[in-house]
Amino acid sequence: MHEHETTWTPRVGDVARVKDTGQLGTVVKLKGVRERRFRLTTLPVSDAARSRVGDRWYGVDELEPSPE
Repeated sequence: MHEHETTWTPRVGDVARVKDTGQLGTVVKLKGVRERRFRLTTLPVSDAARSRVGDRWYGVDELEPSPE
């Protein structure tokens, strides 16, 4: 699994999990060349997290593939 994590790069339309919060989101935009950034529209995991719902830019080190 470790090898998969180091080579995984999200693409537009992929569902990814934010490592720190466990939130799931859909990749909606990419930017950057050497330091890729990924814009996610995240979904709340609880009512308390609703204030953090929305679009935000993430680095690949902050994301992991969503469980299938």
